[in-house]
Amino acid sequence: MTGPETLPAEPDVRGALRRARGVLAPHRWWLLAAAVVGLFAAVTELAVPVLAGLAVDAVVDGDRDRLRAVAIAFAVLALVGFAAERASLLLTAAAGERVLLDLRTRVTRALLAQPLGFFDAHRAGDLIARATTDVAALSRFVRDGLRQLLHVFLLLAVTLVVLVVTSWQLTLVALSVVPILVVAMRAFHRDSTSAYARYAVGQSSVTAVVADLVRAREDVQASGARAAALARGAGPDAEMLEANDQALRAENKLVADQLSHLIAVAAVVGVGGLLAAEGVIRVGAVATVALALRQMFDPLSSFAWLVGEAIEARVRLVRVLDLVDAAPPPRAAERTPPPGGGVELARVSFGYVPGRPVLHEVSLRIAAGEHVALVGPTGAGKSTVAKLAAGLLTPDSGECRSGPAVFLPQDAFLVAGTLADNLRLVPGEHTDAALEAAVRAAGLEAWWARLPAGLATPVDPAGGNLSAGERQLVGLVRAALADPDVLVLDEATADIDPATDALVSAALGRLGAGRTLIVIAHRPVTAARYPRVIRVEDGRVTAGGQAALDGARETEPGI
Repeated sequence: MTGPETLPAEPDVRGALRRARGVLAPHRWWLLAAAVVGLFAAVTELAVPVLAGLAVDAVVDGDRDRLRAVAIAFAVLALVGFAAERASLLLTAAAGERVLLDLRTRVTRALLAQPLGFFDAHRAGDLIARATTDVAALSRFVRDGLRQLLHVFLLLAVTLVVLVVTSWQLTLVALSVVPILVVAMRAFHRDSTSAYARYAVGQSSVTAVVADLVRAREDVQASGARAAALARGAGPDAEMLEANDQALRAENKLVADQLSHLIAVAAVVGVGGLLAAEGVIRVGAVATVALALRQMFDPLSSFAWLVGEAIEARVRLVRVLDLVDAAPPPRAAERTPPPGGGVELARVSFGYVPGRPVLHEVSLRIAAGEHVALVGPTGAGKSTVAKLAAGLLTPDSGECRSGPAVFLPQDAFLVAGTLADNLRLVPGEHTDAALEAAVRAAGLEAWWARLPAGLATPVDPAGGNLSAGERQLVGLVRAALADPDVLVLDEATADIDPATDALVSAALGRLGAGRTLIVIAHRPVTAARYPRVIRVEDGRVTAGGQAALDGARETEPGI
């Protein structure tokens, strides 16, 4: 087995659309409808200069009936064009948002499918940025830029057809500026792609720094380290600024692109006037071509912004797809327990980062229903052994076997809502009656009776209005709901008062009855409660029984 896949910091944007086919395919009919309506909107828009040319010829010929018919056609066209433009806007937004909803769902599934080692190998801020900031940037592009970009390309195609049909001579004149456009666009694309990639990476770094500072806010305030904390964000901020400056310099290269628009219109008017004077083409044709170019150049004035948005969107898309594609294949819903039940680790090695193992060929057998304590110095690998036993980590080599297991960390994860909302953060559907039964199963009726509103008791974000002991009690009730064969927990009584310690210990005793129980013990007094003590040191199981307990006392309090 190999360690978790590491996401590339610099995205490779080559083949971005090919990689996105799996996301686009389910919504192809919405996308096709948006493209067809957009094409119709572009045709109605380009019909305006054609009608203007017909009107000019009607005036020159003195044909009032034809002029009246052109005016009526123009009025009808204005209404149809308005409706087509609105429909194009709605269809493009609807198609894009459906694609983004699919993408958001895939991102969430990918994150939930990742082993814990994946999160240890990446900064939380980078993962948050990919799942939120990058997807939000894609959403903005879909709502604003995608429709305009699609409109510009369709307008270019339809304009070229109008020009060729109206006058091939003036079409050649207008196309004489194409080399200028090509050179400017190639230079812009070359410089802007790396700029937008650097900007996205810098934004992820800023998000990571902010996330770190939020988690460490109490330490920062207590130590007065605000200046040092701010200095950590200076590097990513400077990287984003330099990337933004690079993008602006790239956009300035499109000045030649804007200048070519003026040259093309001037050339068409000049050459067209000479051709009309000699009778080669009609005056209306000159007006049609000039107005068509002018109408095409209006949206092209924002082409630099649109192309920049598209390049940035491609970078963001690849970053999100990298996260989606990193999801491991689905694992079996349940692990196979060893013969007779319990937990077995056979020659297990594991590292959170490839090439840096934390455990070295650990072999361990815990019988069904056995209660053990894991002890050892800080960083010895106790938590890693416990998480492997609970199925939260996949070994790099060797084999882990156990029945259904639940892992309880020292600080149970809580969300803003009610107590019932937090208790239901376990698999399955659980009624209020099931929640109350789980409380009774853990012997926590007295605690339950003290709650101000029972299941409706509000819980602040991260459980800020609950004590550390109460958060542990919530975790124990969740364990009762899950009803696992194996219960694994980080010492639940390390940071709570004696009264709550007794309550938690009693609840743990009731839940552990008939189950395999593994406790990471940080204090010798906790380890002494269990009939078997296993010592972990330097990534290896070094001793068990009384020898492990004696070693725990020698290393108190950090065992």
